[in-house]
Amino acid sequence: MAEKLTEFGKIARPLAQPHQFKSFLHLFRRVQVGADFGRRIVEDVRHKYHDPLIISEDGWLVLTPVGGELVTVANRLSALAERTEIPPDVLAVEADALLAETLLAQAFPTYLDLWQTVSQPRICPMQPDRTPKNIQNGATAFALSFAGSTEKISKAEAAGPPSAWVLVMQHGHRLMGPGPVAAESLTPGDRVFLTEMAMEWPMMDGFIKAVPACNRIVCGDSTLAIRLAMSGLGVAIVPDVLPDRVGGCKRVISEIDPIQPRFVLPRKGVDGLTEPEQCLVEEIRKVAEARCQQETPEAEKDTEEVVEALVEETITPMEGVLS
Repeated sequence: MAEKLTEFGKIARPLAQPHQFKSFLHLFRRVQVGADFGRRIVEDVRHKYHDPLIISEDGWLVLTPVGGELVTVANRLSALAERTEIPPDVLAVEADALLAETLLAQAFPTYLDLWQTVSQPRICPMQPDRTPKNIQNGATAFALSFAGSTEKISKAEAAGPPSAWVLVMQHGHRLMGPGPVAAESLTPGDRVFLTEMAMEWPMMDGFIKAVPACNRIVCGDSTLAIRLAMSGLGVAIVPDVLPDRVGGCKRVISEIDPIQPRFVLPRKGVDGLTEPEQCLVEEIRKVAEARCQQETPEAEKDTEEVVEALVEETITPMEGVLS
Protein backbone atom coordinates (compact mmCIF):
# COMPACT_ATOMS: atom_id res chain seq x y z
CA MET A 1 0.00 0.00 0.00
CA ALA A 2 2.95 2.34 0.64
CA GLU A 3 3.84 2.14 -3.05
CA LYS A 4 0.30 3.10 -4.10
CA LEU A 5 0.28 5.95 -1.59
CA THR A 6 3.53 7.27 -3.06
CA GLU A 7 2.04 7.11 -6.56
CA PHE A 8 -1.07 8.90 -5.32
CA GLY A 9 1.16 11.65 -3.92
CA LYS A 10 2.85 12.15 -7.29
CA ILE A 11 -0.55 12.36 -9.01
CA ALA A 12 -2.31 14.61 -6.50
CA ARG A 13 0.60 16.87 -5.52
CA PRO A 14 -0.27 19.61 -8.08
CA LEU A 15 -3.72 19.94 -6.48
CA ALA A 16 -2.16 21.45 -3.36
CA GLN A 17 -2.33 24.74 -5.27
CA PRO A 18 -5.89 25.91 -6.08
CA HIS A 19 -7.28 26.47 -9.59
CA GLN A 20 -4.97 24.11 -11.46
CA PHE A 21 -7.05 21.38 -13.11
CA LYS A 22 -10.66 20.94 -14.16
CA SER A 23 -10.53 17.25 -15.10
CA PHE A 24 -8.74 14.07 -14.09
CA LEU A 25 -7.64 13.61 -17.70
CA HIS A 26 -5.87 16.97 -17.64
CA LEU A 27 -4.27 16.11 -14.29
CA PHE A 28 -3.07 12.69 -15.49
CA ARG A 29 -1.55 14.26 -18.60
CA ARG A 30 0.29 16.88 -16.57
CA VAL A 31 1.86 14.33 -14.21
CA GLN A 32 2.53 12.01 -17.17
CA VAL A 33 0.68 8.90 -16.09
CA GLY A 34 -1.77 6.87 -18.14
CA ALA A 35 -5.45 7.55 -17.50
CA ASP A 36 -6.21 3.91 -16.59
CA PHE A 37 -3.24 3.72 -14.21
CA GLY A 38 -4.08 7.06 -12.60
CA ARG A 39 -7.74 6.16 -12.04
CA ARG A 40 -6.79 2.79 -10.55
CA ILE A 41 -4.34 4.36 -8.08
CA VAL A 42 -6.84 7.00 -6.98
CA GLU A 43 -9.66 4.46 -6.57
CA ASP A 44 -7.47 2.05 -4.61
CA VAL A 45 -6.36 4.74 -2.16
CA ARG A 46 -9.94 6.05 -1.88
CA HIS A 47 -11.15 2.58 -0.96
CA LYS A 48 -8.36 2.10 1.56
CA TYR A 49 -9.00 5.37 3.43
CA HIS A 50 -12.79 5.59 2.93
CA ASP A 51 -12.62 9.14 1.58
CA PRO A 52 -13.12 10.68 -1.90
CA LEU A 53 -9.68 12.35 -1.60
CA ILE A 54 -10.17 14.44 -4.78
CA ILE A 55 -13.47 16.19 -5.51
CA SER A 56 -14.78 18.81 -7.94
CA GLU A 57 -15.82 22.21 -6.55
CA ASP A 58 -17.05 24.95 -8.88
CA GLY A 59 -15.55 23.04 -11.78
CA TRP A 60 -12.05 22.67 -10.25
CA LEU A 61 -10.41 19.58 -8.79
CA VAL A 62 -9.53 20.04 -5.09
CA LEU A 63 -8.13 17.82 -2.35
CA THR A 64 -10.30 16.91 0.62
CA PRO A 65 -8.66 17.38 4.05
CA VAL A 66 -7.82 13.67 4.10
CA GLY A 67 -6.46 13.90 0.54
CA GLY A 68 -4.21 16.81 1.55
CA GLU A 69 -2.83 14.90 4.53
CA LEU A 70 -2.12 11.85 2.38
CA VAL A 71 -0.21 13.97 -0.14
CA THR A 72 1.99 15.27 2.70
CA VAL A 73 2.63 11.72 3.95
CA ALA A 74 3.31 10.51 0.41
CA ASN A 75 5.85 13.29 -0.15
CA ARG A 76 7.73 12.25 2.95
CA LEU A 77 7.67 8.56 1.99
CA SER A 78 8.97 9.43 -1.47
CA ALA A 79 11.79 11.56 -0.01
CA LEU A 80 12.83 8.75 2.35
CA ALA A 81 12.82 6.16 -0.44
CA GLU A 82 14.84 8.35 -2.77
CA ARG A 83 17.16 9.57 0.03
CA THR A 84 16.36 13.19 -0.79
CA GLU A 85 15.42 16.12 1.40
CA ILE A 86 12.10 15.64 3.16
CA PRO A 87 9.88 18.43 1.84
CA PRO A 88 8.73 20.93 4.48
CA ASP A 89 5.06 21.51 5.17
CA VAL A 90 3.56 24.11 2.84
CA LEU A 91 2.12 27.23 4.48
CA ALA A 92 -0.17 28.75 1.86
CA VAL A 93 -1.43 32.30 2.43
CA GLU A 94 -3.70 34.32 0.16
CA ALA A 95 -3.13 38.06 0.50
CA ASP A 96 -4.24 41.39 -0.85
CA ALA A 97 -1.27 42.72 -2.87
CA LEU A 98 -0.81 45.89 -0.77
CA LEU A 99 -0.95 43.96 2.51
CA ALA A 100 1.51 41.41 1.11
CA GLU A 101 3.90 44.27 0.32
CA THR A 102 3.58 45.86 3.75
CA LEU A 103 2.31 43.91 6.77
CA LEU A 104 3.17 40.43 5.47
CA ALA A 105 6.62 41.41 4.21
CA GLN A 106 7.53 43.06 7.52
CA ALA A 107 6.29 40.07 9.53
CA PHE A 108 8.30 37.53 7.54
CA PRO A 109 11.81 38.01 9.04
CA THR A 110 10.76 36.95 12.54
CA TYR A 111 8.64 34.10 11.20
CA LEU A 112 11.46 32.81 8.96
CA ASP A 113 13.96 32.92 11.81
CA LEU A 114 11.76 30.47 13.74
CA TRP A 115 10.23 28.23 11.08
CA GLN A 116 12.22 28.44 7.83
CA THR A 117 13.49 24.85 7.98
CA VAL A 118 10.13 23.24 8.76
CA SER A 119 7.67 25.29 6.72
CA GLN A 120 7.64 26.45 3.11
CA PRO A 121 5.54 29.61 2.61
CA ARG A 122 3.47 29.97 -0.55
CA ILE A 123 1.95 33.43 -1.09
CA CYS A 124 -0.96 33.61 -3.54
CA PRO A 125 -3.22 36.46 -4.71
CA MET A 126 -6.65 36.71 -3.12
CA GLN A 127 -9.38 34.72 -4.89
CA PRO A 128 -12.52 36.27 -3.35
CA ASP A 129 -14.87 33.69 -4.85
CA ARG A 130 -12.65 30.78 -3.80
CA THR A 131 -10.73 31.87 -0.69
CA PRO A 132 -13.20 30.58 1.96
CA LYS A 133 -13.38 27.18 0.24
CA ASN A 134 -9.60 27.05 -0.15
CA ILE A 135 -9.27 27.61 3.61
CA GLN A 136 -12.02 25.10 4.37
CA ASN A 137 -10.41 22.32 2.33
CA GLY A 138 -6.92 23.08 3.61
CA ALA A 139 -5.38 24.37 0.38
CA THR A 140 -4.89 27.76 2.05
CA ALA A 141 -4.00 28.27 5.73
CA PHE A 142 -5.49 31.76 6.04
CA ALA A 143 -5.95 34.95 4.04
CA LEU A 144 -5.02 38.59 4.65
CA SER A 145 -7.37 41.15 3.15
CA PHE A 146 -9.55 44.17 3.89
CA ALA A 147 -13.04 43.93 5.38
CA GLY A 148 -15.90 45.39 3.39
CA SER A 149 -17.64 48.55 4.61
CA THR A 150 -20.65 46.62 5.98
CA GLU A 151 -18.71 43.57 7.20
CA LYS A 152 -18.55 42.95 10.93
CA ILE A 153 -15.52 41.00 12.11
CA SER A 154 -14.42 39.69 15.48
CA LYS A 155 -11.40 40.92 17.43
CA ALA A 156 -9.58 37.69 16.54
CA GLU A 157 -10.03 38.41 12.83
CA ALA A 158 -8.69 41.99 13.01
CA ALA A 159 -5.17 42.38 11.60
CA GLY A 160 -4.35 45.43 13.70
CA PRO A 161 -6.26 48.72 14.02
CA PRO A 162 -8.38 50.17 11.17
CA SER A 163 -6.49 52.15 8.53
CA ALA A 164 -7.40 55.58 7.20
CA TRP A 165 -7.80 56.18 3.46
CA VAL A 166 -5.00 58.31 2.04
CA LEU A 167 -4.24 60.18 -1.15
CA VAL A 168 -0.80 59.22 -2.51
CA MET A 169 1.00 61.38 -5.06
CA GLN A 170 4.39 62.03 -6.59
CA HIS A 171 6.67 64.55 -4.89
CA GLY A 172 5.94 67.97 -6.30
CA HIS A 173 2.29 67.30 -7.12
CA ARG A 174 0.04 70.33 -6.58
CA LEU A 175 -1.94 68.44 -3.88
CA MET A 176 1.17 67.78 -1.80
CA GLY A 177 1.02 69.40 1.59
CA PRO A 178 0.43 68.97 5.32
CA GLY A 179 -2.77 67.89 7.01
CA PRO A 180 -5.85 66.05 5.72
CA VAL A 181 -7.20 66.60 2.21
CA ALA A 182 -10.88 67.37 1.52
CA ALA A 183 -13.12 67.03 -1.53
CA GLU A 184 -12.71 70.73 -2.32
CA SER A 185 -9.04 70.10 -3.16
CA LEU A 186 -9.81 67.94 -6.22
CA THR A 187 -10.56 69.45 -9.63
CA PRO A 188 -11.95 68.04 -12.90
CA GLY A 189 -8.40 67.94 -14.24
CA ASP A 190 -7.13 65.56 -11.56
CA ARG A 191 -6.71 61.90 -12.46
CA VAL A 192 -7.46 59.43 -9.65
CA PHE A 193 -6.40 55.76 -9.48
CA LEU A 194 -8.37 53.53 -7.10
CA THR A 195 -9.78 50.04 -6.66
CA GLU A 196 -13.36 48.81 -6.99
CA MET A 197 -13.63 48.66 -3.19
CA ALA A 198 -12.45 52.28 -2.87
CA MET A 199 -14.96 53.36 -5.53
CA GLU A 200 -17.80 51.78 -3.54
CA TRP A 201 -16.65 52.91 -0.08
CA PRO A 202 -19.17 55.07 1.85
CA MET A 203 -18.67 58.83 1.32
CA MET A 204 -15.91 58.23 -1.26
CA ASP A 205 -18.16 59.37 -4.09
CA GLY A 206 -18.53 62.69 -2.31
CA PHE A 207 -14.74 63.05 -2.04
CA ILE A 208 -14.14 62.49 -5.76
CA LYS A 209 -17.30 64.26 -6.95
CA ALA A 210 -15.29 66.92 -8.81
CA VAL A 211 -13.40 64.28 -10.82
CA PRO A 212 -15.26 63.19 -13.97
CA ALA A 213 -15.80 59.46 -14.64
CA CYS A 214 -13.19 59.47 -17.40
CA ASN A 215 -10.53 60.46 -14.85
CA ARG A 216 -11.51 57.81 -12.27
CA ILE A 217 -9.22 54.91 -13.22
CA VAL A 218 -10.15 51.61 -11.56
CA CYS A 219 -7.14 49.33 -10.89
CA GLY A 220 -6.99 45.65 -10.03
CA ASP A 221 -5.28 46.33 -6.69
CA SER A 222 -3.89 49.19 -4.63
CA THR A 223 -0.24 48.48 -5.52
CA LEU A 224 -1.01 49.10 -9.18
CA ALA A 225 -2.86 52.31 -8.29
CA ILE A 226 0.18 53.50 -6.31
CA ARG A 227 2.60 52.66 -9.09
CA LEU A 228 0.57 54.60 -11.67
CA ALA A 229 0.24 57.59 -9.37
CA MET A 230 3.96 57.60 -8.56
CA SER A 231 4.77 57.68 -12.28
CA GLY A 232 3.32 61.17 -12.35
CA LEU A 233 0.01 60.29 -13.99
CA GLY A 234 -2.18 61.35 -11.08
CA VAL A 235 -3.01 60.46 -7.48
CA ALA A 236 -4.01 57.17 -5.83
CA ILE A 237 -6.59 56.47 -3.15
CA VAL A 238 -5.42 53.56 -0.98
CA PRO A 239 -5.60 52.29 2.62
CA ASP A 240 -2.86 53.73 4.82
CA VAL A 241 -0.69 50.67 5.41
CA LEU A 242 2.28 52.22 3.62
CA PRO A 243 5.87 52.37 4.90
CA ASP A 244 6.93 55.47 6.83
CA ARG A 245 9.19 56.61 3.99
CA VAL A 246 8.37 56.95 0.29
CA GLY A 247 9.06 59.03 -2.81
CA GLY A 248 6.35 61.63 -2.63
CA CYS A 249 3.51 62.43 -0.28
CA LYS A 250 0.48 60.86 1.36
CA ARG A 251 -2.38 62.83 2.89
CA VAL A 252 -5.22 61.46 4.98
CA ILE A 253 -8.63 61.88 3.33
CA SER A 254 -10.99 63.65 5.72
CA GLU A 255 -14.51 62.48 6.61
CA ILE A 256 -14.07 58.96 5.19
CA ASP A 257 -14.54 55.93 7.47
CA PRO A 258 -11.34 53.85 7.91
CA ILE A 259 -10.94 50.37 6.47
CA GLN A 260 -10.13 47.29 8.56
CA PRO A 261 -7.27 44.92 7.59
CA ARG A 262 -8.48 41.43 8.46
CA PHE A 263 -7.61 37.75 8.58
CA VAL A 264 -9.84 35.15 6.96
CA LEU A 265 -9.40 32.15 9.27
CA PRO A 266 -10.59 28.53 9.40
CA ARG A 267 -13.85 27.74 11.19
CA LYS A 268 -11.96 27.07 14.42
CA GLY A 269 -10.25 30.44 14.17
CA VAL A 270 -6.60 30.71 15.19
CA ASP A 271 -6.96 27.38 17.02
CA GLY A 272 -7.49 25.74 13.63
CA LEU A 273 -4.00 26.79 12.49
CA THR A 274 -0.69 25.00 13.01
CA GLU A 275 1.94 26.52 15.28
CA PRO A 276 3.93 28.10 12.38
CA GLU A 277 0.70 29.51 10.93
CA GLN A 278 -0.29 30.97 14.30
CA CYS A 279 3.16 32.52 14.59
CA LEU A 280 2.81 34.30 11.24
CA VAL A 281 -0.66 35.59 12.14
CA GLU A 282 0.64 37.02 15.42
CA GLU A 283 3.66 38.63 13.77
CA ILE A 284 1.43 40.31 11.17
CA ARG A 285 -0.79 41.65 13.95
CA LYS A 286 2.24 42.95 15.88
CA VAL A 287 3.56 44.75 12.78
CA ALA A 288 0.18 46.42 12.20
CA GLU A 289 -0.14 47.54 15.82
CA ALA A 290 3.45 48.79 15.99
CA ARG A 291 3.00 50.82 12.80
CA CYS A 292 -0.01 52.63 14.27
CA GLN A 293 1.78 53.31 17.58
CA GLN A 294 4.74 54.86 15.77
CA GLU A 295 2.56 57.47 14.01
CA THR A 296 2.80 60.80 15.88
CA PRO A 297 1.23 64.24 15.33
CA GLU A 298 4.68 65.56 14.41
CA ALA A 299 5.03 62.94 11.68
CA GLU A 300 1.58 63.79 10.34
CA LYS A 301 2.62 67.46 9.94
CA ASP A 302 5.63 66.52 7.85
CA THR A 303 3.78 64.41 5.29
CA GLU A 304 5.91 65.44 2.32
CA GLU A 305 8.44 62.77 3.30
CA VAL A 306 6.01 60.12 4.53
CA VAL A 307 5.89 58.04 1.32
CA GLU A 308 9.63 58.22 0.49
CA ALA A 309 10.18 54.52 -0.22
CA LEU A 310 7.40 53.79 -2.71
CA VAL A 311 9.87 54.19 -5.56
CA GLU A 312 13.02 52.87 -3.89
CA GLU A 313 11.70 50.47 -1.22
CA THR A 314 8.11 49.61 -2.11
CA ILE A 315 7.62 49.79 -5.86
CA THR A 316 10.70 47.70 -6.66
CA PRO A 317 9.51 44.71 -4.53
CA MET A 318 6.03 45.17 -5.97
CA GLU A 319 7.26 43.76 -9.26
CA GLY A 320 7.27 40.31 -7.72
CA VAL A 321 3.71 40.68 -6.50
CA LEU A 322 2.28 42.14 -9.70
CA SER A 323 4.10 39.90 -12.19
